[in-house]
Amino acid sequence: MIADTVVLGLLWGLGFVFLYRIPTLREVPDTLRTAQRPPRFSVIIPARNEAHNLPSLFASLEQQSITPDEIIVVDDDSTDGTAGVAAGYRARVIHPGPLPEGWLGKPHACFRGAQAASGENLVFLDADVRFEEEGLSRLLSTYAHLGGFLSVQPYHRMENAYERLSAFFAFILMSGIRAFTIFGRRLPPRGLFGPAIVCRRDDYFSIDGHRSVKQEILEDVELGRRAASAGYELHCFAGRGSLSFRMYPGGLRELTDGWTKNFGLGAASAGPVMVLVVSAWMAGAGVAIRLAVVGSLMATPSWLLLGFAAYSAYVIQIHWMQERIGNFGLTAAIGYPITLLFFVVVFLRSLRLMWFKQAVRWKSRDILVRHGK
Repeated sequence: MIADTVVLGLLWGLGFVFLYRIPTLREVPDTLRTAQRPPRFSVIIPARNEAHNLPSLFASLEQQSITPDEIIVVDDDSTDGTAGVAAGYRARVIHPGPLPEGWLGKPHACFRGAQAASGENLVFLDADVRFEEEGLSRLLSTYAHLGGFLSVQPYHRMENAYERLSAFFAFILMSGIRAFTIFGRRLPPRGLFGPAIVCRRDDYFSIDGHRSVKQEILEDVELGRRAASAGYELHCFAGRGSLSFRMYPGGLRELTDGWTKNFGLGAASAGPVMVLVVSAWMAGAGVAIRLAVVGSLMATPSWLLLGFAAYSAYVIQIHWMQERIGNFGLTAAIGYPITLLFFVVVFLRSLRLMWFKQAVRWKSRDILVRHGK
């Protein structure tokens, strides 16, 4: 029992190593609210069948105190009226044509949008992103202060119970970038978050932008690596209070396919040490479940206390993690064995697809998940 307690304590403590401090975008000082507007900037939105998402994004942009100099929607061969919706909001719509050989859809759309942009700064946004009040000002103010390449993982807003199954994947996603560890800036990020990226146009093209990562499923991570290799600093933030999104509102199948598509390569991008740390922490979560079950079966005071303490420690820690990155709620933390089981099932599915060279159907395209093809 003592050995179990010591080992579990060490594994539990690893959670504070990979998700310790998660910074949000800086508040805009009052002096900047009335200052001269930022350099000309272009918002670029890659969109494939996003007619249902674009109105909410445009509405949130219209509510900002700072408005983009131009909004470019790159219609990636949509079949749902995406172009018409975008044009109705006076966005500039670009049709990049058939997907060239050797390209994936999102890198191609982003690169074509950047080529067409005239702004000094580029703001890449996924269509499902929403700005909170003054969120765009915070984004641009933070970028003006830091420079380099800046990215934000939006606050994960969920409306249905199944969406909370993303909990452990969200931990992997946030920790894999290696931006929120206990070591702070002493351990630089390994990549960028894709939903919101800001950079200077000249810096973007100096590294050949998304063309340099045209075959990568996790183009955001690889784009960040390329920028870091070229000497640019990477800055990663959580979007709480500034940007939010719903990741997979289309149902359980969409959520399962989405995480299957991203998981294998996402874990690999984190590097072996971070994968080992996160895996050990999750193993501890499994040990806590086992101790809780054993404690209930043994029904002795010492075992009951150990099982309750172990399980409660993980529930409290998971809730602390979740609340900073999404509205998962306390119920999701208490029921974490369910989300952990779902994680294991999707993990095994992802491995099967990677080993047998099968594809995930995503937005009407087959995406091979082996070796990032």
